[in-house]
Amino acid sequence: MTELNALDPVQIEDCKPYSFRIKQDTKGFTPYTRQGIVENVKVPTVQSFKSLAEVLADPAKATPLGFLENPSMKFMGMQRSEQLHLAFRAVLRFKELNNGEFPQDDPVHHDECIRIANQLNEEGKAAGQLNVESVDNEVVR
Repeated sequence: MTELNALDPVQIEDCKPYSFRIKQDTKGFTPYTRQGIVENVKVPTVQSFKSLAEVLADPAKATPLGFLENPSMKFMGMQRSEQLHLAFRAVLRFKELNNGEFPQDDPVHHDECIRIANQLNEEGKAAGQLNVESVDNEVVR
């Protein structure tokens, strides 16, 4: 099957330790006669991503299925992923507002992060983006 030598990389399937099949119609090729050399070629693919700003604003829209966790859990009031996302965003906003300093293990900083998380939640509700019924202060703390 010398015709394979002139082809672009061909996908393989049904890989076993010492054999595989190629995903190519070889009916018009010369018969396979003996062993050959196969090279594993990694073909680059183009990937596209949403911007960080879009994902931070509403991470569920960035996922293929449109939600962060199992949808049945939302009906149970869990929304743990959303709570954690708001908490992380609150920490990042705190850092922006405080000259690049992260919050410390201090009740004043905890309260400020909780205030910011509530503010981000209200912004999300107003914009139709990520929000929860109420921010879980313990998660943020």
